Formats: sequence, C-alpha cells, structure tokens
Amino acid sequence: MANLSRQIRKPRFIIGNGGKFGRLIPFSYHPVFSGESQHNIKTQLQFMSKPVAQRMSGATVDIWYYYVPWRLVWSDFPTWIMGDSTLSPPTTNHAHGSALFGLADSKQSHFLANAYEMIVNQYFREEHDAYSISATPASLPIVDRTAETQGDEDYDQEDETIDVSGGSLSIKTLEQHRARLAYERKVESLDGKYTSFLRAQGVNANETVAQIPEFLGHYRKYIKPQRTINDSTGLSVQTYGHECTHTLSKRRFFQEHGCVIGCASIRPKVHLNGGYNGDSYMWMTPQQFPHVGQLAEHKKISNANFASRGGIENESDMAPDTYLNVDHYLWNGRTHVLNVDSAYINAYDPTDDETALYPTAAWDAVPTDNSAAEHFNFEGVMSTKIATPLRRLKVV
Repeated sequence: MANLSRQIRKPRFIIGNGGKFGRLIPFSYHPVFSGESQHNIKTQLQFMSKPVAQRMSGATVDIWYYYVPWRLVWSDFPTWIMGDSTLSPPTTNHAHGSALFGLADSKQSHFLANAYEMIVNQYFREEHDAYSISATPASLPIVDRTAETQGDEDYDQEDETIDVSGGSLSIKTLEQHRARLAYERKVESLDGKYTSFLRAQGVNANETVAQIPEFLGHYRKYIKPQRTINDSTGLSVQTYGHECTHTLSKRRFFQEHGCVIGCASIRPKVHLNGGYNGDSYMWMTPQQFPHVGQLAEHKKISNANFASRGGIENESDMAPDTYLNVDHYLWNGRTHVLNVDSAYINAYDPTDDETALYPTAAWDAVPTDNSAAEHFNFEGVMSTKIATPLRRLKVV
C-alpha cells in the first residue's frame, strides 16, 4: 500500500435562504464525482421566522439530504461524459433551476431543477399529485414518505484529422486537439458501456446502478414559538427560532457523477378540528359499533340510516368528506381538539382529502403578515469530507 495515495477534499458552503412554511426548500448542492467516497456532511443552520399568530402551536424543522446521479437527470450523460461531441447538455429548465437554487442561468441550474423534481416526486408526492418543475418550491404533505447507454463504436466514421485549413495553429491548440483525439480513442477501445468507462478511470463500478435519487440522511426537531420584541412597537411577539448542528456520518461510495442536494422546511403544527370525534359515530347503530374481528372491514362512518359520512376530519360543517374511517381512528388515533382558541392553537377545517393531507392554506395563514413572500429565513454553513479514489503513485 506504500505506493497508493488518495486526496481528501473538504468543500465548505455558506448557506443563506428562506421561504414559506410547508415548502421543500432546496438550500445547498455540491457535486460528487465517480469513485469518490463521502465521509460526512456537517450542517450548522439558524432558523428565524416572521411573527406568527398562534402563541402555542409549535412547528417541525426538517433537513434532508439526497444524492442524485446525473444519469437519472439526463439519460445521455454517460454517452456525453465519454466524449460524444454530437451531444450538448440541455438547458430547458435553467430558469426554474436558477430561481430555486439562486443561481445565474447555466446548464447546471437545468440539471438541479430536474434533480429537485425527482426528489419531490419520489419521496414526498403520490403519482396523482406529481410535482412539475416550477420556479417555486413544492408544498409538502404532513408526513413525508420517506441502464447504461451505448457509446459510439464506429471507428471508421471517427474524425481522425485536425483541421488546419483556417490558418496556422499554435502548439497549445495542437496539443489540445491531440489530447481530445487520444481521449476519444481510449474510450472507443472499451466496449461502449458506461460502467466499463468508469472502471477504466479507476472506479470500482458494477452493472447495478441507481434508478431513483438516494436518501442520505435526515434531521428533525419539534420546536415551540419563542417570544421576542417588535422593534417598531416594543410589544412582544411570537416567532419560530431554532439553531441546529448535526452531522451525517454514514459513509457513502459514489459510483457515478452526481450531486448531493440539501432541502429544508418548517411545518407549523396544524390541528384538523371539528365538533365530533370518530367514537361518537360508533353509537349510531350496533352494526356501526366494531368488534375486534371487524376492524379489517374498513367501515365508513355512517349515520343511523347508513348514509355515508365519508371521514371524520372535516366535521364542523356537518358534512365530512375526507379520508379517515372508523378503523383509521381506532388504530392510529386522533387528537381531540374541541374548544379551540385560534389565537393560541393553529386549527384548520379541511374540505377534502387533499387539503387534509396538504394544508397549504393553513400553513400560509400562520404568519401575521400573510402576504409576505417569505415566512422564515435561515443562514449558516455546511461542509463535507470527500475522499478521491486510490491512485497508484508514479515511479520516477
């Protein structure tokens, strides 16, 4: 092992971002290259919200990290990285990526926008409610759920000449052309597979490659409102404030080129309130009162005449129309929120399944300034430790 070496790179990124409650906000990204191993991700962030109306309703702070191979974002990436000069990286969604990640317009922002879309749809959305690339971050649910391509093998059709018809070329330009031709010929000597190309670069690659973005780690903390002073009025107000320091220390080997993306959110607690609870409907009729052996029947809540009541979340309008049933209530429970003072407890009466699972309107109503473009801001720093592949030292 004396003639082997590897380099350690430790990039460090300053974080400054903000957004609305209940959105998945991308706040960092860093590229990783084939053959590298990530030792850790260290994150230090401080969150501070605008004043919130409720004095007691807490919120959940989340931070997620995901790894997305560029091959998933652009299927021609393996061919392009192996030197196919006929391909050019796409830029279709660069404007949305620039808005999401705060970048100048570039090819990279297109790839980041597509990677973010894949993360949202794979881990936070169902097929019927898929997220499409947009300049604004995606809304979150209450609970998160958490091929190789053929290269150019045609030797005869390759351009083996250097065009000098335009006049003289400098030695530097000539060497650049020679290096490009040497790279193309080296790639052509392989069998055209992306994994074979990676092996030729010293990467321990195999035929099994990722088909979805990979979840790397997660931080979660439930916080309560803090009291602070309004500078203009001198009155005390409630805000969400939180400082987090955490490290993801699980090592990860990256076989392919890709990107690690960090996302954050603050989700104020929302009580789905109403005047009735599921157990009250069980007394409508003996048939509605479940025995243990009947729990798997998934009975809908009904009145005495067995007219469907739908669910139990939207009860204040006396016409429930959400997803819960008696079995769900008995197995998973439900918080009884009855005499709610909206100045203290963030209560919400949804009208259907979607607004019960995605209470975006309730989240938007939490800050006292409902028209604010951003409900909270956060700043800090993140760093990572990445090891390059082992290289054999040259013997002079």
